[in-house]
Amino acid sequence: MGKIQPIRPGAAAPPPRTPERQALAEAIERHANAATEHRRLDEALGRFRTEVWWPATEKSETTAAALKELKSREGDVWAAEFLGDSADVEKLRVAQAAADEANAAKGRADETYGALENRAGKAKAEFESAEESLNRVHRAAVKVDPAMAEIISQYETAKRELAKFSVLMSELFMYAPTGYHYYTERIYSDLDRSDCEKWRAAIEALKHDADAPLPATAAAERN
Repeated sequence: MGKIQPIRPGAAAPPPRTPERQALAEAIERHANAATEHRRLDEALGRFRTEVWWPATEKSETTAAALKELKSREGDVWAAEFLGDSADVEKLRVAQAAADEANAAKGRADETYGALENRAGKAKAEFESAEESLNRVHRAAVKVDPAMAEIISQYETAKRELAKFSVLMSELFMYAPTGYHYYTERIYSDLDRSDCEKWRAAIEALKHDADAPLPATAAAERN
């Protein structure tokens, strides 16, 4: 039995959900949660890349270059210290400490970025799975809806009526006016397509609200 939904103030109670509509409601909730988490982690990954990882990478490269330049003349540095000038030795020690600190920060940034990337990848996979599931149960809910059954019933009735005339016209086609074609595949450019627009909008609404109704056909509304 479908789940009874709480009545919203000022709104008529929706009918009990069919199993397909209940599955759709659960899929909508899962998809919404997955989309939120996917967006949250994707934004966090981008923010960490810009605010932490890239600055740490640049600092690591800059300090490494400064240390390399000092070490390229390390012999002169030690010779100067032996002669009583220790300024460059202190610069070398400072540069080494800065490079070590920057490398450590870069290592932490790399590990954190990898962990965030892994979480973001899992969130993306869950979002894609939730979207595929939503599309599947959404189609299932439309297929079993009474409004769809009514459309198919009317269509089958119209097809049978058309088939009857097609058989008759196949007997009479040589007597039809010159240039007249009775083929049923003909597409009429002036057809009223408002039902198509209503159904398109209703089916899209159902993807976000498991209690959204599908429209009655014009024929059903007249009855």
